[in-house]
Amino acid sequence: MAYSEDLKQRVVSFVAAGGSKKEAAQLFAVARSTVFVWLGQPPDHQRRKPGSRTGHKQDRSYQAQAGSAHRGATRPTAA
Repeated sequence: MAYSEDLKQRVVSFVAAGGSKKEAAQLFAVARSTVFVWLGQPPDHQRRKPGSRTGHKQDRSYQAQAGSAHRGATRPTAA
């Protein structure tokens, strides 16, 4: 689930002002693990944009060639 940047800032500010992580999670209705993640991020952290996380697109012609190399190959059968 994606939370708003405003919520993230309120949680981080709450803990920075002396509130506990557990209290912050309960008060703002987020998981404790989310609070820990947010506190571990640098203040200028930016979310990733949706989409491919590999940073590149695979060439479909390469995929076709790779698949054709295995066509006709048979698996050994168990005796």
